[in-house]
Amino acid sequence: SHLVPFLIEYIAPGFISFLLMLVVVPMTITIAKKYNTVVQPEYPKRHLKPVPLLGGLAIFVVLLAVQTSYWPPPKEVMSIYFGAGIILLIGTIDDIRPVSSAIRLIGQLLASAIIMSSGMLVSFMPDTPLGTALSVIITLVWILGIINATNFTDGVDGLAGGITAIASLFFFLIAVHLGEYQLY
Repeated sequence: SHLVPFLIEYIAPGFISFLLMLVVVPMTITIAKKYNTVVQPEYPKRHLKPVPLLGGLAIFVVLLAVQTSYWPPPKEVMSIYFGAGIILLIGTIDDIRPVSSAIRLIGQLLASAIIMSSGMLVSFMPDTPLGTALSVIITLVWILGIINATNFTDGVDGLAGGITAIASLFFFLIAVHLGEYQLY
């Protein structure tokens, strides 16, 4: 049946990622505690005890580990890795000591530019100079919006990761339903 190759190619990486997260997250928590990279319970944080940071590092490590089976990735995917790497670097530095919002925005703009330079733009605008400019603007606003919406939910332990996992699952299901195999 055609279901077995589908399961191996698309479901297995998700399951492997889950198993790797069960190993990498506790390791990351141990490292965060060892180097005192934790959020202390204080207003406006609602934590009852110190909460380890560096969760983005764990997610990125697992992503790269699982994606190595698909190496080399297409240039569009590589641009996402580089853009995510910039966001990860700034976020990790921010976990260790606060980074100004201007620096975070510059990093987000650089990451967005790298992703868009690979040709990843919204594609529903007409193929005219104005349509291209609107595609760039809409894509930039979309990427910045996703980054900052995710950052906004990161104040509660595990919330950003949980929301992202649920959204990813539904994007996967929609892509399968539509037969858009390049999306997953």
